[in-house]
Amino acid sequence: MGMDLLEAIAQVESGGDDRAVGKANEISRYQLRPKTWNQYAAPRGYANPARSRAVAETHLRWLRGELHRLLGRPPTDFDVAAAWELGVAGYQRRNFDPQRLTPAQRDRAQRVVNLTKVN
Repeated sequence: MGMDLLEAIAQVESGGDDRAVGKANEISRYQLRPKTWNQYAAPRGYANPARSRAVAETHLRWLRGELHRLLGRPPTDFDVAAAWELGVAGYQRRNFDPQRLTPAQRDRAQRVVNLTKVN
């Protein structure tokens, strides 16, 4: 069995680096945008693995619920990974169609999915 979805996201987003800061100031191993992080927690603490995981789990629950509402069906892991990368609105602007993602975006989402399937 592969890793859980959040750990797969962390591996693709930051290589699992708890202190990672992205080019657009995304923080934590999950590379959450500061605005997203601040919806769930105070700005500090993103390097703490337990705190970071708790924030990411909360965001994942919201993301799955929002995607389910918009798609009219439960989202796939690919849907979740694409929306994590692009934001829900960004994925929606592409009509939730993997073929409308750039090759790099599609590849990153597929790598997340593949990590959840590894034996």
